[in-house]
Amino acid sequence: MNLKKSALNMLRDQRLRPLKRLGQNFLINPEAINKILEAAELNKKDLVLEIGAGTGLITQAIAGKASKVIALEKDPRLCTLLEKAVEEEKIKNIELIQKDVLNFSLDSFKGKEYKVIANLPYYITAPTIRKLLETPFSPVLIVLIIQKEVAQRILARPQTKNKKTSKLTVFTQLYAETELIGYLAKDSFWPQPQVDAAIIRITPNNRFLGSSPRFKKNFGQIVKAGFNQPRKQLANNISCSLKQPKERVARWLKNNHIEPEQRAESLAISDWIRLAKKFSKL
Repeated sequence: MNLKKSALNMLRDQRLRPLKRLGQNFLINPEAINKILEAAELNKKDLVLEIGAGTGLITQAIAGKASKVIALEKDPRLCTLLEKAVEEEKIKNIELIQKDVLNFSLDSFKGKEYKVIANLPYYITAPTIRKLLETPFSPVLIVLIIQKEVAQRILARPQTKNKKTSKLTVFTQLYAETELIGYLAKDSFWPQPQVDAAIIRITPNNRFLGSSPRFKKNFGQIVKAGFNQPRKQLANNISCSLKQPKERVARWLKNNHIEPEQRAESLAISDWIRLAKKFSKL
């Protein structure tokens, strides 16, 4: 099974030149692909959802290790070329679907264990992670190739005054354990991006999947308010965002063992959970 020649032909195909303007960067480094497979801990029983099949190099590698690959590709030109290559190679365990992941239903994975491998453009990283972690049919393991800076935000540890801590940091760490696998130089991709990338592993913990819609809504609201202007104090941010008197917000924070002068980056995940649970007291 070898899609490498087909993938290289795709990269040379002039019809795909406009993809450079759409933020799509294809991984072409074989060593990086091996790291991804190792991080995903694939075996012959695994069902894998690949997001962004692109030229099929990663798809091919997954298919050689797993039972089945369901490969999503949004771009119809890539999908057509990849379908042809898979058919010519007579690869039976790759199912190609022309679909944007943000419009793809995960309901078909109900009752199934599956893993996700994705090479994500910057602009869909956060919504894709939210989709995968908020669904009741979440994967058992997620391996992502994303921009280095975004990876550092996801991996940042709250309560360390890390300036990279963000809403995405807190949300991801509510639902999962996160781990850095390694960094990738920009020349590992075509077209070559302007920044380096990273491989990260996310392991959903399912602790809060069964939480009430009210808790999830409160959690989202309070985290968004807290990080509204990250360099501002919590009391100011929450007061402005939720249109509550600052004195009331300060009193509410103190009642929850948080100083009003703290900044969002200094809170532990347990602090955000407590605030979400006590949101009705504000």
